[in-house]
Amino acid sequence: MVLNVLRQPSFSKRLYLKSLNRYGIDKLEYIEDASYNGNSTDLFFPSIEELCIFQMKELKGWWRRDDIHSCNDWQPSFSKLSVLEILDCRKLTLFPACLNLEKLTLCEVNKELRIRSSDNMDEVSIKLKEVTLEDLDYLKSLPTDGLISISIHYEIESLSELSETFKGCVSLRSLVIGD
Repeated sequence: MVLNVLRQPSFSKRLYLKSLNRYGIDKLEYIEDASYNGNSTDLFFPSIEELCIFQMKELKGWWRRDDIHSCNDWQPSFSKLSVLEILDCRKLTLFPACLNLEKLTLCEVNKELRIRSSDNMDEVSIKLKEVTLEDLDYLKSLPTDGLISISIHYEIESLSELSETFKGCVSLRSLVIGD
């Protein structure tokens, strides 16, 4: 089912929301209202643990870049989010930081999309345990020392393409490679 919604209500201040699935909202470009007036004391998805975003063809980000930068440099982050799945959102490039992310699935997404693991762009998460990707370059950009499961949905000609990446996978228990 495809929904042609241009705007939708904000869910970011729902205290008890633990899981949110959004899919098939083809016309939506930004998830939060452009008038977001957040600051460091505002709640931003205080309980969300799982977020799935599927088939949102026009989705570009959580907010417009100009809207979030006008909030005194404070950028909301998902403090409890541990599972994030993004599939078939090819225009998505801007996403809030995920401070406790353990499981990440990215398929059919924009090559520019990066999921930060902290409010500091240079800091990486050691909590990430499972990844499912179709982009080898994205895998190479992730911290691998804590990964226990990797699924790569990409045609790989040679495992030597990943040799440097796998050197850091000391905890790896499951590896799936295939289209």
